[in-house]
Amino acid sequence: LIEVNKMPSGKKPLFQSYKISSRESDQQPCGLRPLKHTLIFGETLRMDAAAIQSDGAHITVLTRWTVLNSWPHDAPPKLSVRIKDETGATLAQKDDLFAVAFQHWQSGDTFLQISQLQVEDMNFLKSNLSVVVYSAQGALPASVDGGIRGEEAPVMLK
Repeated sequence: LIEVNKMPSGKKPLFQSYKISSRESDQQPCGLRPLKHTLIFGETLRMDAAAIQSDGAHITVLTRWTVLNSWPHDAPPKLSVRIKDETGATLAQKDDLFAVAFQHWQSGDTFLQISQLQVEDMNFLKSNLSVVVYSAQGALPASVDGGIRGEEAPVMLK
């Protein structure tokens, strides 16, 4: 991975961008694991893999995406990452713009997205991860293995 958005010293970037070489694109960097099911959002984005780590105070979710088609809305896309308990109650949620500007998306592009959620004392191993892809103009329908599920898609790792 090569960092592509270096900031002047002393300034903190809003996000990190990295370029993945074609050699690396078929590998699973940073502990990423493939998903049990194919997750496609509005025929625009496919989520390919994820990694979840916790330091006790934060949960870091790393996701790998493939662009299938251009973004269908004028408003920029956002990713909502949600940690839920066994009953479906939301324990933590983080909504962020995607790290790669949607105006530059081309079919076949892959990118990584890092989402960091603050959590209180919880056992995230007993929790569930789900994601929503949306903009101010609405959410994209989530397809799990070809079947439409609505807006929110569960993320299950192999």
